[in-house]
Amino acid sequence: MMKTISAILFLFIANSLFCQDEDKIIHTKEGTILGDKKSLVIQCKKSYAAPPENKVITRICECQVELLDRRYTTKQLKNYQKKYKNSGLSQLIEDDTLLQKEFKTCTEGVNDLLLLSIPDYRKNFISKCIDNLKSSILKPLNDTLATLFCSCAIDVMEKRKITLEKFEDLSDPTSFLYNEIAYKCGSPYLQPSDYARDWKLSDSINIKSNVIYDSVPVISIMGMHKIKISIGNETRIWMIDSGASDLIVSDEFIKMLKQKKMITELNFMGEGYASLANNSRIQCKRYKIDNVKIGQFTIDNVILSSSTGVKEFLVGKSLLNKFSSWTIDNKNNLLILVR
Repeated sequence: MMKTISAILFLFIANSLFCQDEDKIIHTKEGTILGDKKSLVIQCKKSYAAPPENKVITRICECQVELLDRRYTTKQLKNYQKKYKNSGLSQLIEDDTLLQKEFKTCTEGVNDLLLLSIPDYRKNFISKCIDNLKSSILKPLNDTLATLFCSCAIDVMEKRKITLEKFEDLSDPTSFLYNEIAYKCGSPYLQPSDYARDWKLSDSINIKSNVIYDSVPVISIMGMHKIKISIGNETRIWMIDSGASDLIVSDEFIKMLKQKKMITELNFMGEGYASLANNSRIQCKRYKIDNVKIGQFTIDNVILSSSTGVKEFLVGKSLLNKFSSWTIDNKNNLLILVR
């Protein structure tokens, strides 16, 4: 997905800049030099996949860059750089929701159509889109899937005749454009477990029970829904995370299951990444297991992912979506499962 200037600014922390015209430099509130405006504008234009001579986008980028001058304190930057390393400034800007709204004022009333049908523009857009995908997650990217995703994204934009004013919607998860692209173009990070996210008739084969539906008690703690799940004779409390891809547990739990001969190396499917509700991914080891019990159901062919540092066990969509329907009854604190 294309990102705004906020996603590439960390490349331009330039504390070595001296003896420059103060009007051409971006500073912290205290006056520390962050970078020169000209370089930031150039990179902003690249994020739009725009040719250098495009005057409209140049004005938009100059407006956005100007909003950064003396916006943050040196302490704010140091705190973010300590936590996020080289992407500290980028993350600070992305967390600044007020700035994101101010960025949009720079494109208000700009009804110029993006030149999506021009071959060079499409090529630049797709290339920039792939670069942003590569920088947004710490894992190898499938180049074929990434190219297909980015080509699909620009097709959606062209069909909707996206203007410069709407371009920022590409990085807004609440916008119609962002979600239309996600829905129509799929994921460039597709994992084997992702295929299990949507219900298929064949999933019912993996569910064993004498009942069609069951109501499983839910524990509601601080707004989080938790249920009891057993793997063999080992029972734990798991948090329902509909954004997670698999059942996610700690490496220590896997070690215990191995010691009890409940899983072996024959269950091991290799290493990969598991998705979480906050759109992040964690590196994990993946196993395919049977005999997972929820209420009166026993489910086979379930993906179990383990990772270092996991404290809260998560039950994700690869298991829940084996059921034709699952809903949370908030009034009675129940998870309603339909085979």
